[in-house]
Parts: sequence; C-alpha cells; structure tokens
Amino acid sequence: MFQGKIQPRDLRVETVRAEDYKTVIVDGVFGGSRSGLFEMICYTDEMCADEALASVIPDSSKVYIRRTLQCRLVLTPMQAKGLLNWLTQTLNQYEKQFGKIPEVQKRKEERRSFLV
Repeated sequence: MFQGKIQPRDLRVETVRAEDYKTVIVDGVFGGSRSGLFEMICYTDEMCADEALASVIPDSSKVYIRRTLQCRLVLTPMQAKGLLNWLTQTLNQYEKQFGKIPEVQKRKEERRSFLV
C-alpha cells in the first residue's frame, strides 16, 4: 500500500514524439475563447510566384499567397494562463538579450501576415 504523496521530482516522465510531430514556423494565429477553452489555429503563408515567373517578362499580377492551416490548438483556461506566463517570461529574457521587439501593430504595416 502506498503511503505519502508523490513529489514531482520523484515522478519519472518519458517523452516521445508523435508520428506526425513536425516543426512549424508560424506566420499567424487566429482564434478566440469560449466557455472553458481557448482555441487557436496556426497558419503559414507562402508566396506563390510560379505562374508569374512562367513568362519571359514576369507578371506580378499572378503572384499570390497560399495560406496553409497547420494545426488547431485547444487549451483550458489554466493551460492558456500557463502559456501566457511562459511566453511573457521567455519574451522578457529575449528582449534583455536582443533588444525590444516591435509592437504587433507596427509589424502589420511591414508584413502581410501577423499574429492576432
């Protein structure tokens, strides 16, 4: 019979990657919240210029952006708060080392995609 509490340091955790595990360089996030959960869809944008470059004189009107929905993340409020805390701490450390990151509103003017 087990007596006492299990301490986190005493618990062994085995880490494995899912078969479909992948790295995604996110261009944007779209989502929101509803009762009991937060959800966000991560997407990537790719400039497609094959048609534009298919002629001797490239036609820029044939360039388009292909937006690919990569994954949907669903978080409980507690997980969302934990993610916010981790991001805040990590961003603060990053800015100490590399300098201030421009605000999202400023970046909207510079890029086609942005984080929502």
